[in-house]
Amino acid sequence: MNDSQNNPLADSTPPKSPGRKSQFSIGKMLLWTAVVAGGLTVVKVSKTNSIIDPFPQTISLSFYLVVACGILSLLRASKSFDVWFPTGMHVFIPVFLGLVVLVREPKTTFDDSLATFYSQLAIGGIPYEIFLLVLNVRRINRGDFSISILVYHLGSWLGWIATWTLVYLGEVGAYL
Repeated sequence: MNDSQNNPLADSTPPKSPGRKSQFSIGKMLLWTAVVAGGLTVVKVSKTNSIIDPFPQTISLSFYLVVACGILSLLRASKSFDVWFPTGMHVFIPVFLGLVVLVREPKTTFDDSLATFYSQLAIGGIPYEIFLLVLNVRRINRGDFSISILVYHLGSWLGWIATWTLVYLGEVGAYL
């Protein structure tokens, strides 16, 4: 018999290695259950049950993912460039559109002067996503991978593409 079987005061838990973090916890399981349930709720709004088309569903899912995982990422890695870069991109969109609304003359006729620029911003989502993937690969190589930051990056990219595509379509008169 070993000593821990004879001594009831002996600690029977195995020693933890100093560099290893726990991969499972009830809190993480509850968090990701809530994230998946919320995302499924957003996505399950179908055309038969609602007037919402698939494109606005994508924007709603992106918004939900960005808010849920963005808050979690800011709490966990508040000083990380991997979190602040997409957050800055989120701030850029409303600031830029607000400046366009304030500075631009009101349109009385069809005018697509900014349509080319908006289409370039939508296509610019491709290098934006590549950069976010590079950031994630660097995190994986450092051993600091975070699923919440990965989902935050995915939602940020979806939101970027959807927002600039909608703005472009509005500028060229697709909603008239």
